[in-house]
Amino acid sequence: MTEEKHLKRILALGMPLMIGSVLQLLMHTMDVYFISQLGKEFTAASSMGASIANVLFIFSMLVSTGAVALVARKVGEKDLESVKSYGFSSILLSLVLGLIISILSLIFSKQIILIYDPGPELLSIIKAYVDILFAFNFVNFLNTTLRSIVQSMGDTKGPLYIFGTANVINIVLDYVFIVHFEWGIRGAAIATVFSQAAACIVLIVLIVRSIYGNFSNFLNHVGVRFSEFKDIFSIGLWACIQNMARPITGLIMMRIVYSVGGTNGSAAFGIGLNVVNYFFIILAGISGAITILVGQKIGEGHIDEAKAIVKEGRLYGFINFMIFAIPYLIFTKYLFMPFNPEAGVLEIGVRYVRIVFLGFICLGDVFMYRGAFAGSGDTYPPMIASLSANVLCKFSLAIVLTKFTNLGIDGVWIAIAASIFIEWIIINVYYRKGKLYQKEITGH
Repeated sequence: MTEEKHLKRILALGMPLMIGSVLQLLMHTMDVYFISQLGKEFTAASSMGASIANVLFIFSMLVSTGAVALVARKVGEKDLESVKSYGFSSILLSLVLGLIISILSLIFSKQIILIYDPGPELLSIIKAYVDILFAFNFVNFLNTTLRSIVQSMGDTKGPLYIFGTANVINIVLDYVFIVHFEWGIRGAAIATVFSQAAACIVLIVLIVRSIYGNFSNFLNHVGVRFSEFKDIFSIGLWACIQNMARPITGLIMMRIVYSVGGTNGSAAFGIGLNVVNYFFIILAGISGAITILVGQKIGEGHIDEAKAIVKEGRLYGFINFMIFAIPYLIFTKYLFMPFNPEAGVLEIGVRYVRIVFLGFICLGDVFMYRGAFAGSGDTYPPMIASLSANVLCKFSLAIVLTKFTNLGIDGVWIAIAASIFIEWIIINVYYRKGKLYQKEITGH
């Protein structure tokens, strides 16, 4: 396959993922926009609540990461019966796991929020927001796995249409529930879970029709297959631990930000995250495409082609960095204006974006290597890289820089940038060993 064909295939799979990321980020941006009109306390509360929700969401990767690697590999091997079998096992596991997380998070809701040590008023605002999200965690878990299955088949457009429509519904409902009905921050949470539930129903219908042909054939694959559960979890476990490190340290970092910068710092961090998240759109799209293609190419036995695809992805990642350098380093403050920030929030937020962006220069490589490891089913090396960077580096360095220097909240931003470089070094070493391309991932 020539480089031109590589690019066409990466874009064919990655472009819908990118557009989907844009729509998802727009939805989050509109959430923050409507909530910010309620006051900076509500903006801080939604930021803290989102951090908690992100930590719980990572548990869905126990299933979804295994699903994408296994289904993509079986598609490459043209073993459609195993695709159907692993597909149902993944759906069943995500539903059960999601229900467990929903129940536990609701029971321990207050204790989880108290990690931030918020005042009574802020505590009640956060709880009003996250309790609704907690109750429907199982829907979010299902959506993640369902989308992974569809995308692993090479269909990235179907999920785009489904979640794009769901995001539009969410934005409309944000206005209706927050502004018109005056339900406050609860309205944002209700809008989110309603749109997720709608997407879940449509995704299930899509999978039944495209993979199983009809509902009767889907039912024929109903069963508890422990060997498949083991295959799924053996891949998903390391990916879950890897991705758990980032939001958990993010949650702790939010706690540090709140203790050092107060409400202004938390609000700036929350808005800043929405601003910098747009940088990841292209990276996530290309990385997702690489995951699918590497899995399929390994299944086909085309290892050199898989390596060439990863190499191209790294180039596109660097181009992405150069594109975003201008708005993030020069026009930074204008990116915050739609959120109606106070002067203190704006000042802190601008410094956050500029400092953290310096670490983004090597994120293209990190994303592409992660995609390659995920596609091969070898999720242990990215886990080691992520834990080392986010726990040993980011968390500890943030504490040192905020407690023992005069950097203040800027110490947190420097710690985040430094952790990115550490992750890049470690995952780069693992990738160059090349062991991921010989990884066996199923017991079939």
